[in-house]
Amino acid sequence: MCWFLAIVGAIVVIKKLFKLFKTVFKCLLGNPTKALQTYKPRSEGEDKKPSTWAVVTGASMGIGRADAEVLAKAGYNLVLLALEEDKLGEAKEELEKKYNITVETIPINFCDLHGDDWTKLGERIAAFGDIAVLVNNAGLTVDPPGLLHEVNSAQCERIVAVNVNTLTMLTRALMPALLQHHEKTGLRSLVVTMSSFVSRVPVPMLLVYSASKKYTQQFSMALAAEYGGKVDVISAAPWWVATPMTRIRRANWRTLSPEQFANGVFKFAGSSHSEVDPYWLFALFDLAVESVPPCFVYKPIMNFMKVVRDAYFRRKERMEKEAKKDN
Repeated sequence: MCWFLAIVGAIVVIKKLFKLFKTVFKCLLGNPTKALQTYKPRSEGEDKKPSTWAVVTGASMGIGRADAEVLAKAGYNLVLLALEEDKLGEAKEELEKKYNITVETIPINFCDLHGDDWTKLGERIAAFGDIAVLVNNAGLTVDPPGLLHEVNSAQCERIVAVNVNTLTMLTRALMPALLQHHEKTGLRSLVVTMSSFVSRVPVPMLLVYSASKKYTQQFSMALAAEYGGKVDVISAAPWWVATPMTRIRRANWRTLSPEQFANGVFKFAGSSHSEVDPYWLFALFDLAVESVPPCFVYKPIMNFMKVVRDAYFRRKERMEKEAKKDN
């Protein structure tokens, strides 16, 4: 019995070390522009107008905007979806001028879509042309962190609507177009989903957000199994990225910029299914948290979230006082 457990343990360790090695290798030597050519016909030369399209949600700022930049550089026409119409317009103008591609924008509030609205949206997007890539980037988090009963009910509904429902329904609506790309060109399509390290370790006081990212993780794995050989799936599960949503202002040695993160994710393009952290340090963090019992992680996270919540309300109180003085 001991030898059997030793073999199982060795297999688990080797698997984790292989994943770590693969991440480090891709981070150091991967080329996102080259990797993304996997999904484009070779007939699309550099001197020809692109005919292959990529769809990016939450594309007006942060990671979504960086994703659009990487895809544009790789020669994809773009369909950008987000809430902020003015920022979408700015992105369209800049990317079309810089990369000589076509960019279509759809200002949209995903919380307003129900039932057949998703089918109509999918048909509208598919009408633009050959859809080869879908990047499900749109997402919301709990702000500020709080116990479940402390979180505003409307906020809970919005998180589920965007993180879970939009991921599911938009992927479903565009799957016929992604499969058509495979049938038409013989090439695979790509779906990118935005998970998080909180999918590996449940995070108290970010309960709804954490659960939604676990859903994303499971959704991505099952999607890859269902459409293997036709649709590749990359599930990006970062730790810290400096974006408006995370409220982290600057990138540093432990925090990626949106541009660094987006370039890192697309280095893994071409794999049938990858759950990736496109930074070697994040991969080490993953290895650490997956190797210890969750009970050892819960208390430190809980204490940290309480500090974050207290800081949020202190900042809010200070801003309200300053506003009253100005009036």
